[in-house]
Amino acid sequence: MEECSVGCTDPRHGGVFGNPTYPVYTTQLRCPLGGARGGREHNPPIPMETFAAGDRVAFREKEHSWVLGHVVKIENTGKKEVFTCKADEFPGQTFNVETSLLLYKASDDLFNEEPDDLLLLTELHEATLLNCLKRRFLRDVVYTNIGTLVVALNPFKKIPCYQPENTIKDYLAEGPVVQNQLPHVWSIAHQTYYELVNDRQNQTILISGESGAGKTVAAKIVVEYLTAVSCQHATAQIKDVTHQVGVKVQAASPILESFGNAKTVRNDNSSRFGKFMKIQFSPDGFLIGAHTTKYLLEKSRIISAAASERIYHVFYQICSHGDRAKYDLDTSEHYTTCMTGKCLTIDGVDDNEDQTACLAAMDNIGMTEEEKSSVWRTVAGILLYQNVVFGEETDAQNNQRSMVDGENLEILKKACVQFGVDDGVMHKELTSSSSTVGGSVMTKTLSKVKSMDVRDSVSKVMYDTLFQWLVDKINSTTDATTNAANWLGLLDIFGFEDFETNSFEQLCINLANEALQGHYNSYIFEEDMKECQREGIDTTGVDFADNKACLDLLSGKKSVFAMLDEECALPKGSDKDLLQKLHDAFGPGQGKNASPGWDLGTLDPAHLFSPTILKLQFLYFIEKKTPYTTIDEQREEG
Repeated sequence: MEECSVGCTDPRHGGVFGNPTYPVYTTQLRCPLGGARGGREHNPPIPMETFAAGDRVAFREKEHSWVLGHVVKIENTGKKEVFTCKADEFPGQTFNVETSLLLYKASDDLFNEEPDDLLLLTELHEATLLNCLKRRFLRDVVYTNIGTLVVALNPFKKIPCYQPENTIKDYLAEGPVVQNQLPHVWSIAHQTYYELVNDRQNQTILISGESGAGKTVAAKIVVEYLTAVSCQHATAQIKDVTHQVGVKVQAASPILESFGNAKTVRNDNSSRFGKFMKIQFSPDGFLIGAHTTKYLLEKSRIISAAASERIYHVFYQICSHGDRAKYDLDTSEHYTTCMTGKCLTIDGVDDNEDQTACLAAMDNIGMTEEEKSSVWRTVAGILLYQNVVFGEETDAQNNQRSMVDGENLEILKKACVQFGVDDGVMHKELTSSSSTVGGSVMTKTLSKVKSMDVRDSVSKVMYDTLFQWLVDKINSTTDATTNAANWLGLLDIFGFEDFETNSFEQLCINLANEALQGHYNSYIFEEDMKECQREGIDTTGVDFADNKACLDLLSGKKSVFAMLDEECALPKGSDKDLLQKLHDAFGPGQGKNASPGWDLGTLDPAHLFSPTILKLQFLYFIEKKTPYTTIDEQREEG
């Protein structure tokens, strides 16, 4: 499911998901869904209203969204009307609104409403929804219901009334349904737990939102509450056992955040992977374990980061810790990968302290000293390995080939010591490739660029394998599948991303969000309409915003990803050829799936194109989709 913006009036973002699922929406007061979806507008058209000078209105302003004010004058240019408005918040300024669709007749009473549930607003409109959330947020009330959903605004600070030691006992004292407390993520966890216990059915909580909206923190809050609610009436012995399980489950967080989170331009602690955690319960309803599945680790961030961003936290943490000399490391500014984003530190964050917390968490999940040493040697080895710079020399046939010598050969040796591999073998694999033809082994040298590709791909595969090993290790100490009667799924996945420059990672992330939205549509709207039809209710005039066209465009039989797969299978596949094929298939006027707004322009592979939902830069798509995992599996040089 795509994250829902605060104030989104699209009906497809209401209701429940699954059987039953309570979504928790987190946001940053910005709607990321602007533009078309399958040829329909995100917010369905509303009847045209008429306005006159002096009317009390809310109008949509680019920087501040909906603001309350009044119409000063209306000018008719012949082609359109331009409404000049003044805002209460910004006296002395005037704003030109070029369509009445961005005006809303309002009253002071409507804009003074602050119900706990947005469905109780007198008028449901994006303007009134956003205003209500804003007013509550300014009073440090960050949770608001939308029926069975909860919108959580990230306050980026601790608010006393939401701390467990102050109020969690009041929620625990409620019955199966929380009726007498303020909206909270605890309410979602509470009610979902009781439905699991009473119905003996597995449940799921979906946490969705933009990067930096607070999804990971919301997931932690849910786990903490489930630990408390499941054993509140248990014996002291069972409480102690459940507490220990909860400690192990919570211990996973510092490890996963160190190895799977990074600083981005929007979020200092952004999860660069998705995870689905099954919280497991015994037949008596006690929390007894958890199993985590990870998705889509962002591999490009292992070796590089954009400006003002960092690669994964762990690389900076190990360089800041007192143990770094044990792994032949220096401080982070000495490593190419750490320096790519030119951002070595995060305000208010102590990497050394975080490394200490990560080490303690490893102890809590039962990692041995040998296992911990292997993990840190792998991390250190990647830092050293990425510092290897390739030169070029001319061979006997007068061809350019890559080489490693001098200082870089010493760096390679240090990396291989950490990896526990022979540096001579690694050197050979980095600078040459071999293949078997007719029973004979053919060896050829690699160019400098190809050697760099091999180095980068080895680092990515090693780190991704290490991350999966850590997830498996966590599961080995927390998984209680054999004894579990039911589980409560907790889905914490990437939010929709739309940066100035987007690449393969953003396309994968947003496809996941679109697929979830399609699943949501199927369960909520299509199934509801079928049920209405079975009951003889006419649904002919009922319509809803469907993203099937978007899904078909991205992942159908003839789609972006299908063409990407085809291009990757070609010996000389390239980003430029992929872009040309996409232009031919989906460019302006090409076929029923052509997306309005696509303008590929020139065929430069670095050119940005805009299919409304995203601007993509077609650089390194082929490389990212088919990394060099072994020399013998490389495609022939083009």
